Amino acid sequence: MSWFELNSDEYKSVLDFTKPETQAVVIHASLDDASSLNIKTETDWPIVMIGIGSILASIVTIIVSYVAQRQQSLANAAGLKNQVRANAAGFRNEWMGQLRSAVSEFLQCASLVVTGLQEEGRDEGRNAELTELKHRALYLQVKIKLYVGVTSENAKQINDVSEWIVKDLDNMIDQDVKAEDVYDRLTEMEELVVRELEHTWNQVKDDLGLPNNLNG
Repeated sequence: MSWFELNSDEYKSVLDFTKPETQAVVIHASLDDASSLNIKTETDWPIVMIGIGSILASIVTIIVSYVAQRQQSLANAAGLKNQVRANAAGFRNEWMGQLRSAVSEFLQCASLVVTGLQEEGRDEGRNAELTELKHRALYLQVKIKLYVGVTSENAKQINDVSEWIVKDLDNMIDQDVKAEDVYDRLTEMEELVVRELEHTWNQVKDDLGLPNNLNG
């Protein structure tokens, strides 16, 4: 047998083979060595569409998951960045308070010494009190230097002026320095520290995303 054709349109496919009306077609054929058997079936488009829909659904799910994870990562990164900036703002604010306190006490001690050295007829107790105030001013001068550092030009000026003030307090004893000159240095230092605090305050506002005049 070299050729045989079976038309499947004449038959109805069933799923339940236990029904009595079910019929089977049995084909007995023998093929020689030169014969071939070709089976043709039609494409089941509903099944194909279901498969394509499943693939598309998987792709959409992957894309949505990626976008959601990406947004979550960006949100986490932004939250971490804001937390770091908030912490930096807190550290700067605390530093400002400590510097302000040290400078205020330094200026007060120096002013008291200048005023005391102008008094006539000081006794030993008063001289000892002024000496203690000078030592306190020296301690605060070193403390201020540790706060402002030596990097910026303004910080260098603060350190230079504060050192000159401490030296002037000693030189006033020998009347080599006038009280007016020391008061001028105290005013100059106050202005330099105010400038330093204003710059740091602008940095705090920048950390918090508030308007500032850092570039002004």
